[in-house]
Amino acid sequence: MTRTVIVQQMVEASAAGILFTCNPVTGARDEMVLNASWGLGEAIVSGQVNPDTITLEKQNGQVKCLNVAEKMLMTVPTTGGVAIQEVPANLRQRPVLSSQQIARLFELGTADDQHFSAPQDIEWAIAGEQVFLLQARPVTTRSDRQTVTVRQEELLVPGDDAWEQREKPAVHSYDLWTRTNIGENFLDPITPLSATLWPSFFVLGRLPSKEERAPGAPPLPTLGERFYGRMYVNEGAVIHGALEMGVPTSFLDSTWGSSGRGIRSSDDTIHVFRLLSRVPSMIGGVRKAARELAKQRPETPKRPKQKQPRRSSEQLFAQIDAWVEAFQSLDLSQLDDHALWDYVPLWIEHGKALRPILVAAGLAGITFYFLERRVNKWTGQAGKSTVLVQALSGVYTAEVGSLLWRLARMLSEAGLAGVVQEHPAEEALELLQVRTEARPFLAKFEAFLQRHGYRCPNDAELHNPRWAEHVSPFGC
Repeated sequence: MTRTVIVQQMVEASAAGILFTCNPVTGARDEMVLNASWGLGEAIVSGQVNPDTITLEKQNGQVKCLNVAEKMLMTVPTTGGVAIQEVPANLRQRPVLSSQQIARLFELGTADDQHFSAPQDIEWAIAGEQVFLLQARPVTTRSDRQTVTVRQEELLVPGDDAWEQREKPAVHSYDLWTRTNIGENFLDPITPLSATLWPSFFVLGRLPSKEERAPGAPPLPTLGERFYGRMYVNEGAVIHGALEMGVPTSFLDSTWGSSGRGIRSSDDTIHVFRLLSRVPSMIGGVRKAARELAKQRPETPKRPKQKQPRRSSEQLFAQIDAWVEAFQSLDLSQLDDHALWDYVPLWIEHGKALRPILVAAGLAGITFYFLERRVNKWTGQAGKSTVLVQALSGVYTAEVGSLLWRLARMLSEAGLAGVVQEHPAEEALELLQVRTEARPFLAKFEAFLQRHGYRCPNDAELHNPRWAEHVSPFGC
């Protein structure tokens, strides 16, 4: 048997991309669509860069639409293969293709389309002044259905299509709506309960109205919104706020990770003078908002302020546990709506005790940022600081994994692993309750539920039952 090996010279491209000889999204046969970015085409194919998109009239090659993207990353050839590097700043918002190069790609795409008598998906590259067609294959994403354009508010929302439609958020040039980070917590379409409750946890107090803000002040950005039933965060607004304050955006990269995917750039510089210049206006804004809020409160007789005793973190956590235990001891089924509502202001008052914890958490986040920078410099590797802090004791939420592992180990050592592996969770628990050798496990399991029973998979969605309410998630 004769075998043939094809050896091709690699095109060290200054620009590359994809040419569709039909519109791959709408299926329109009278259009061609070009994607273009700097460097090799790997960055486009792997989704690491947002390329320029050019829509052409298939009949004459006239440009119908030119969308120049901000191209943050590019793939470049190296001696050992290829590597990802940042696009030079002067090229990021510059169009990749000249009008002559667009015309040449249109000519080659037309010839290819006519040769195969079918729409083609063509990979191309440019080296020097020469345009290369690297490969072509039939378009597999083409749709022959009639294209219908609808607005977002006209689409049915998964799970609930009767929500009150809110006013559309104002559009800003820095907007970048993503599910980075929040998508890990809200995997599914969000329920009305969670959508209306969670924002109150992220806004301290009331945002000033349009009338209360300074004349000519720009509209406040919308930080969170529900699109197609799912929660999105305006990551661009968060980053823009950090830049305005002089805070390095790399401080936020561990939480908002889009910079690592080339969707936005990352700034590691602390702009000290900008930060200091913003402090007075911040303090003035907070004071003004506090005065406006105080005006709206009903007048009540002034009472002398009582100095609250300073409590350690351990004492505060013990107090919180006591509040929760007292509330859980109530038979809520015996309370009507008004009686339940009376507990809301009580828990708001309890929540004020958490202010020192919130401040400490913010300071811890800032400290971790500087720790991460130092550890990365020492080790020459990213991510080692996370491994370092994972070994800290006393981290409440970090207990869950180790405690579940110990519970599983107890079952295995008692020869009871098969009970939970071969039966549904609720049935397995009933079987364990009649086994004498399972009593030590059940005691530890009950203690676990007392301490962490408020958790569950995807516990940010308040509609999901907690472990203490329904044991079935343990069988997942």
